[in-house]
Amino acid sequence: MAKTVQERVVTYNRLLTEGYQAGNMTALQQVASTALAEKAYYHMAAIAEGKKRMISQLKKIDFRETDCAQQNKCRVVTREVWDFGYADLKTNEVSNQVKDYAYDVQYLLENRQGQWIITEITASGEERKELPSWDKMFNKKQ
Repeated sequence: MAKTVQERVVTYNRLLTEGYQAGNMTALQQVASTALAEKAYYHMAAIAEGKKRMISQLKKIDFRETDCAQQNKCRVVTREVWDFGYADLKTNEVSNQVKDYAYDVQYLLENRQGQWIITEITASGEERKELPSWDKMFNKKQ
């Protein structure tokens, strides 16, 4: 079971990357709840309003914990390293590139009618001088 839910997390990240690239998050619903897929869609649309699209690459994923002790529920904790930037929709010129950005991510999954679906994601990223603080990006009060 642990391997199955970990594969779902990897698939989610692949589909998320492809969704940002193509401008279509529909495929995320294969592995994520409708609400989670909609959240990704709204983020993608907000970036597109700025005439950009996100380009990203998951460089490394370490599975730190996989807990499936509750029936039909699992929690997966990862450390992920990403490269990302923003490409202009017309020129494809890439700006604001960030390399080797590390996230600590917690995924909650539920088994719904025999399929493991990601229902919630909580992430925190490292503070880097070339980026606004994590709290500022997500309007968190300190």
